[in-house]
Amino acid sequence: MTFTFGKDYVIPMPENNIQQDTTTLPSPPFGTVDPPVASIEFLDEKVKYLLETSFLNLNISVTDQPTGVTATEKTIDEDELITFLMQISAEEFYLMDELIKAHTWMRWQKEEVVTITKPTEFRIRSSSDLTEELKSGVAAQLPVPYLMKLQQENIDQRFQNDLVMSDVVRIVSLVDPFVTADLMTINSLVSDGSIEKWQKTLHFSIYNFMYLRLDENPNYLQNDIQTITKDMQDMAKALVAKTPNKAASLLDNL
Repeated sequence: MTFTFGKDYVIPMPENNIQQDTTTLPSPPFGTVDPPVASIEFLDEKVKYLLETSFLNLNISVTDQPTGVTATEKTIDEDELITFLMQISAEEFYLMDELIKAHTWMRWQKEEVVTITKPTEFRIRSSSDLTEELKSGVAAQLPVPYLMKLQQENIDQRFQNDLVMSDVVRIVSLVDPFVTADLMTINSLVSDGSIEKWQKTLHFSIYNFMYLRLDENPNYLQNDIQTITKDMQDMAKALVAKTPNKAASLLDNL
């Protein structure tokens, strides 16, 4: 028997029927059947279509083009989105106002005494806003997790469909402990012996290392973080070992 989700079934048990042989009951008495692959693919496409339609209704781009939208088009999209949000906001605050009126009248039998100020405008943080916030955070020496969160938000907003870049940035933040440090800070740490030269090389070359590995193996990022970290460190150490002392000295004096 094939079972369909959401449908009730009555299963007669042999032990309740004296005419049935109860000595050879199947084990287990029933089970599940894997749905056809075609139906899973159909549902997957259906979900994707519904999500894309929902985003489009919210005036949110779902194209695979990280760039290429003109400033005018971007402004128009934001204006339409803000107009849409204002409509939702007006409905939400209307419902809240009516709820407070009803609650106040049922409890105290008088008009409401709470005044709620409705928002008159919305402002969406752009990629430029996030970049400036990140620069200010670095200058203020804010905690690294906070800075990495800003950087990830910026990447996700500007390149929302580039999942590889998003994963690369996330993994780099785990592999390089000095990911938000500038050149002067790194050189100072090398000079006083706090870090080794290969760590400096890792810091400035990690994106090159990462994309070299991705060029060799598109599934490289599916490795566990320990494997990727060791590989990146080995690449940095190998590069330092190949670098002539003179070139290394010049790099240290930058």
